[in-house]
Amino acid sequence: MNAMMRDLLGSAFMLIFVVSLWVQRDFTTPFGGIFPDIWIGCLVALVAITILLTWTPWRAVKDGEDDNGKSTGGHWFDMAVVGGILFTWAVLLRYVGFMTTGIIGFTSISWFLNDRRNSVRGFIESALVGVAMVGVLILVFEYGLKVPLPKGNIFN
Repeated sequence: MNAMMRDLLGSAFMLIFVVSLWVQRDFTTPFGGIFPDIWIGCLVALVAITILLTWTPWRAVKDGEDDNGKSTGGHWFDMAVVGGILFTWAVLLRYVGFMTTGIIGFTSISWFLNDRRNSVRGFIESALVGVAMVGVLILVFEYGLKVPLPKGNIFN
């Protein structure tokens, strides 16, 4: 499958997703739909831009440029490992809490996707990314939005 066909398929699936969101919206208050309507409008604009860029010379991925020396099996393996990390994270979230699983999850995903995963510097960078991501998410949810994140059953 060439890059243009992948772009078109991705745009079609996104458009189907946006239409399904639009059809399912049901608001009980007059101002309840402002944010979802803005979100749906932004998604429609992004899909339109993607479809238009498919036929222009400014396409992001052209045919033959997307392999980067890796076979397709390697990409599937990477996706499976990251999916396994996310699944483990979701299972342990209730028991261990957001902060611990978040740091371990973000660090392990960042380390696995890092090109320098065999060096100490690559691990330190990944750990810093994990701590920074969890810190930002805690600031946004706990203090900005006043939404409590799971503390975990172990720490109760």
